[in-house]
Amino acid sequence: MSIEKYIQDQKIFDPRIIDDQLGNQRLWSSESVILANNGLKNGYKLTESPYNSLVKDFLFRKANLAFKYSDDELEVVKRCAKDKIFFGNNFVSLKDEDKGWQRITLRWYQTNLLNDFSNLNNRWHIIMFPRQSGKTTTTIIEIVHFLTYSIEKDCVVVAQSDTSVSEILKKIKEAFHSMPFFLQPGFISATKKGLVLDNGCRLSIGIAQESTVQGFSLDFLFIDEFAYIRENLAGKFWANIYPTLTTNPKSRCIIASTPNGRNSFYNLWIGAVNKTNTFKSHRIYWTDVPRHQDNDDFKRQTIKNVGEDAWLMGFECSFDVGLKSVFNSVTQLLLREVQKKSQHLWHNDNCFLGQLHDKFEFFDDKEYPYDIKNDFFLFSLDISEGLEQDSSVIKIKKIDWDIENKRLFFREIGILKDNEISVDDLAILTLDLSKFFDIKKIKIVVENNSFGGEYFTAIKYNFLHNSKYSWFDYNVIAKFWRDSKESYDAGIRWNEDNKKIAVKSFKTLVSERIIVVDHFLTIEEYLNFGRSKNGTYKANYGNDDLVLSDVAASAYIKSQNVYKDSFLKDVEYELRQRSNDKTEEMIQSEIMKIREAKQDIIISEMRTFKVRNHEKEIKKLAEADYTMLI
Repeated sequence: MSIEKYIQDQKIFDPRIIDDQLGNQRLWSSESVILANNGLKNGYKLTESPYNSLVKDFLFRKANLAFKYSDDELEVVKRCAKDKIFFGNNFVSLKDEDKGWQRITLRWYQTNLLNDFSNLNNRWHIIMFPRQSGKTTTTIIEIVHFLTYSIEKDCVVVAQSDTSVSEILKKIKEAFHSMPFFLQPGFISATKKGLVLDNGCRLSIGIAQESTVQGFSLDFLFIDEFAYIRENLAGKFWANIYPTLTTNPKSRCIIASTPNGRNSFYNLWIGAVNKTNTFKSHRIYWTDVPRHQDNDDFKRQTIKNVGEDAWLMGFECSFDVGLKSVFNSVTQLLLREVQKKSQHLWHNDNCFLGQLHDKFEFFDDKEYPYDIKNDFFLFSLDISEGLEQDSSVIKIKKIDWDIENKRLFFREIGILKDNEISVDDLAILTLDLSKFFDIKKIKIVVENNSFGGEYFTAIKYNFLHNSKYSWFDYNVIAKFWRDSKESYDAGIRWNEDNKKIAVKSFKTLVSERIIVVDHFLTIEEYLNFGRSKNGTYKANYGNDDLVLSDVAASAYIKSQNVYKDSFLKDVEYELRQRSNDKTEEMIQSEIMKIREAKQDIIISEMRTFKVRNHEKEIKKLAEADYTMLI
């Protein structure tokens, strides 16, 4: 059958001019578009083009074009409208200078971001991306999907320069161009300043300045590289555009940037992290980005090419370029992998102790079992004054035995972080919490600088004067050597020297998985903690309370401390017994105890009955003891 006969039988509109016979029905379909494309390639003139003739560089669907969708196409349209991930992975391509058109394959963190953008409870997002992490790809899919499947909405893209914002617009046009014709919206216009679609949506671009989009309602604002907008403009720009956003209760805003010092972007980011503004924060780490090159090799090569400061700012996302992460790239990657998998495993309801305080979180004991009354635990506390600034922290780690590596390890199972609880209330909570544990099987490590004295006073007062706490044993508080007193004292008092040693211990214990963490926010603070140029340790941004409580625990675990040695030696002995991983010394000791016990029995019998020579029987029993133990 000829193609012409097939076209006639199927009643497909044929846009080609053949023998000057016009009269086909002007109802387009995907087959008609294919014929038009083939006709153009083969030199045919068309009676009508499906494309907007005013757009020269891209093939955009003509506005208000009559189009007949197949049943399959309608199903795809419906699914794409509901599923941005399906849409992005299957129907969007971008042009690479070297490789040409490349179909997008979303990375896991891009998928998470796009899904989170759909959460109507979080309409404003601020994202900190490292270089070469797919920031542009993520936001382009979000913008293209928004414009395609919305009606009469305004979207504005803002950047620090004409070059930057024009490049984003070019990528958006490429994404529309790459879409199958049946998925494209109709284009009324496509200029250097934006797009107008036949569904009533408009896209405008501009540089950050006081008058940008001033005076009209705004549905979706994307600000690219906010940190690189000149600081004398950034504050005024945001102050002027903010009322425009708030006039629309359903407005959406996405700000994405790498850091550039402590400027307006930093202030918005800190507000989001500390939950003092309405933005939801998202941080992407350079180790999240898949590469063919080993991470350490990539880091070394990049530092050689761009310098350490550029690496710290562009890839480590450091607001202070002198701040270096305490962890190497291998540990960072491992922590990030753990963080991705474990966020859903922490909840207040996972343990009955969550009833003590609504901000307690506990690990799912189905994933890692723990017995509050029978296991051994290490508590570590970082104390704040409870004025909604820094947080007080209680961390509970189960002490366990690693049979393979023959060592103790400490795994977090409970965390409280509260910036409102007073020091007195924290002391009461510690007492209330401790009573559910075996007091002989726990140690409590407390930082004893600013508010430690107040905390210990409250502990002592309550267990001495309140019969409710008379069971408490003050010796459960871990002791540390105090040079000024030339003796051991409760709590660790930081100074410049011992804090540096403790941080190094913390780095080692976490890197070697002796301290095991699964808690999302704890790992977030770990990855944000570093050493500055002057040698001090601090957070890149936000707080480090969850880190410092673990630094205190590390100081205890690694300390040359007779009280610590005695406690952990007893813990190890008990855990080895439970796991049947006894040392030769333990086995020999038990053999001696069995021998002594049996000899006592024999001697007792000798005194009661007729004296006999039992030397042979004693020897036989002793030889059997070793076999019984092993």
